Amino acid sequence: SFWFKRAPALCVRGGGGGGPRGREVGAGRLVLAMAVRDSPAGICAEAPGLRSVASNPECRGAVVAPLEGPEAPAPAGARGGARGHWQLAVRGCVSAVQATLSLLLLVWQVDPAHSGFLAACQLLASATLFSQWHTASPWMFVARAVPSFARCGFSLHLAACGRRWFWEECDVVGWQDERRCFRVLHILAALRMFLNGLSLVLQFCLPDRGVTAGHGNEQLLCRGCVRILGVPLHASRGVLKVAVLTGTRFERSGLEVAVNFVRCVLISISSWSLWRQWRDTGTGPANVTSFLEENPPSGSNGCQVSEEDSSDTG
Repeated sequence: SFWFKRAPALCVRGGGGGGPRGREVGAGRLVLAMAVRDSPAGICAEAPGLRSVASNPECRGAVVAPLEGPEAPAPAGARGGARGHWQLAVRGCVSAVQATLSLLLLVWQVDPAHSGFLAACQLLASATLFSQWHTASPWMFVARAVPSFARCGFSLHLAACGRRWFWEECDVVGWQDERRCFRVLHILAALRMFLNGLSLVLQFCLPDRGVTAGHGNEQLLCRGCVRILGVPLHASRGVLKVAVLTGTRFERSGLEVAVNFVRCVLISISSWSLWRQWRDTGTGPANVTSFLEENPPSGSNGCQVSEEDSSDTG
C-alpha cells in the first residue's frame, strides 16, 4: 500500500469538532474528499471532478490517513485559530464567572474559610479550559481534575466541621441543629466533585472510549450528567437557607441566597456545553473508504504516484 503525503487539505465548512468528519488522501497533487455526500459536515466535495476521481477504479488501494504536522487542519469544532473545541472556551468563561461569584462572597465575608479556596479552584479550572481550547493538550484533563478533587475535600470539611478554618476545632453541633440538612448536601456535593474529577482522569486515560461516528468520548456525556446534579444541590441550598435559617442565628444574607440561584444557571450552561461537545465530536461517517480496497496499479488517468510523493509501507 502507499502512504500519500504533503497533499493540500480540502476546505471543510461547518461540522462538528474533535475529529474531522472528512479525511484527506493525496495522490500527487490530487485531493480526494472522503466523506458521505450530504453529511452534516458539509464537505465541499460536490464538484463532479472530485467525485469522478474518487470513484475511479485506478485510484483504489490508497491508504486513508489524516495529515500531520503544521499542514494538518485544525479540528472542525475549533474557532479563531484555536486547536481545541470551542465549547472548552464556553466552559472556561462559565468557570471564570463562578470564580467571580466566589470572590464576591469572600469580599462579603461569607464563609471566608472556604470561599477563597473555592475561587482559586474555579480560576484554575478556567485557566485549564482556555489552555486546552488553545492548545488541545490532553494533560489539561489531569490539571483540571486536581481542583475537582480539592473541592471534594473542601466539601467534606464543610460537612464535618462547618464553616471553620482547617486548623480550628470542628463544629460538630451542626449535625444536631437546623444546619443538618446543609451538612448532608455538602456530602452530596463532595461525591459530585469526586465523580467529576474521576471522569476527567478517565477521559485522559481512555481518549477513544465510546467514540462513534455520531458522538465523542463517553466521559463528556457522563460529566454533563454529573454537572447538572449541581442544579438541585444549589437550588436546595437557596430554598433551605430562606425556609429553615430565616429568623435563626444562622440566617444567611440575601446575596448568598442569590448566588446559589445564579450558580444554577451557570451549571446548566456548563452541562449543556458538555453535551453539545459530546454530540459534535464524533468521527463522522462510519465507513468512508469502501472504494479503497485494492492496491493501485501503476497507470495513467492522473493516479500514478512518483517516488518523491509516496513511500512504500509494505
